[in-house]
Amino acid sequence: MRARLLSAVAALVTVMAVLVAPAGATDEPTRIAAAQALADEAATAAVAADAAFAAGELDVALAQADAVDAADAALEALLTAAQASADIASETVAAAEAEAAGTAGAPEAYEAQAGVVEQAQATLDEAEAAAVALRAEITLLTDQLAFAEPGPTRDEMTARLAEAEAGLAEAEPAAAAAWDAWQAEVDALAVLDADAAAHALAVATADAARVELDAALADLAALAPLHAAAHELAVGMAQRRLDVAQVRAFLDTAGWSVADLEDEVHAGDTVTLTLAMLNTAALPLQDAQVTVLAPDGLVASCDALDGGIDAGATVTCAVDYAVTEADAAAGSVDLTVALTGVLPLGAAEPAPVGTRVTVAQTFTLTIAATPVPEPEPEPSRPAPTTESIAPAPEVAPEPAEEPEPVASEEPDPFQHREAVEEIARLAADTTPAVVEPEEHAAVQVAAEALEPVATAAEAPASESDDRPMISGALIAAILAAIFLVRKLEV
Repeated sequence: MRARLLSAVAALVTVMAVLVAPAGATDEPTRIAAAQALADEAATAAVAADAAFAAGELDVALAQADAVDAADAALEALLTAAQASADIASETVAAAEAEAAGTAGAPEAYEAQAGVVEQAQATLDEAEAAAVALRAEITLLTDQLAFAEPGPTRDEMTARLAEAEAGLAEAEPAAAAAWDAWQAEVDALAVLDADAAAHALAVATADAARVELDAALADLAALAPLHAAAHELAVGMAQRRLDVAQVRAFLDTAGWSVADLEDEVHAGDTVTLTLAMLNTAALPLQDAQVTVLAPDGLVASCDALDGGIDAGATVTCAVDYAVTEADAAAGSVDLTVALTGVLPLGAAEPAPVGTRVTVAQTFTLTIAATPVPEPEPEPSRPAPTTESIAPAPEVAPEPAEEPEPVASEEPDPFQHREAVEEIARLAADTTPAVVEPEEHAAVQVAAEALEPVATAAEAPASESDDRPMISGALIAAILAAIFLVRKLEV
């Protein structure tokens, strides 16, 4: 009985050790390894968020900040699970210890009662053995008496039978009493057996819970600094989100303004564009630079760029641009100007994390069409004097049919009509003096050359006239007449 009880208790303890102890042993490295990986992810994402913010990649910075928050939340979940495990294990230990305390002494009492049961068992065995011996003796004597002859032997056997029957009459009640006493002690032992088993279970549970508690506490000790570091990074990412909001507010409100030009702009003009921008941020813009992105080759001349632009200050720039014929043909030209700088945002310790911002804007400069200049009148040539020209013989020109005048709204292309008429008059009306035959021929040729010219000059222009051809003939005739006259003067 005792050996069976001890075996049962040992098996129970073994089962509890297998069920409870491995939870802490296998859970601990997995939980810690996962926590370490999450902490590494948070640190990497925080570095990436700062780098993206410094480069002005605001969306990337926010995405990395979300990754830091996710790692911090996962670490907090692991920490919460470890704390819950520690709490459960602690409660289990307390309950098991209370149970063990309530059944304290049960094993000892069981051991004592087991001894009593053994004694009762011995008494019972002895009483039952005596009764069995008497029953056997009575049976034997009864059989012998059935065949015994009367005489002293039979009488002796009869006395012994009576004595055995009397002893059995006493032994049987004694055996029954011994059995009852044994049963009572066994029942008492069974009660103590339950108490002892409960005590053994409580002790085993308390031991297993202590193992779980130790594992959970070890997890908490390892997880706490990892979670603290990740949580600090998450707090920094909250500040980074505020920084991103400030940068976007600056980008939404900052913008270039350009002064209007008073006069129209034409090809060949050099115009000066005056640009201005207000630093709407609550912080100075450091390392500020203004660059003309388009057209190429332009440089902006700016003020208030001595190391940066103070909060609320305005930077003013002038850009000179020479307008080309291609710009005039296009009708406009685009001018793109960009301001870059660093906003020193973030915590002041150990150093603020600045972000580079760029405010670029394109302005369209309208180019007016180049005006077409009015043609200037050609200077009139002086008429030759009659004193140096030998008079040509009077030749009556044949009358030419004058065409009907045709009204025309176009301007008269013969801008030198008066000079031509004067030359024709001089050639036709001048009376020659003494002229050598060769000179007379030359003068007559000049007069004949000028005759149709004069007629064309006096005739009104018609719609079918070829004005460019007449103009060319007129100029050629005038030049020929002047040449001949000049030669006669010699």
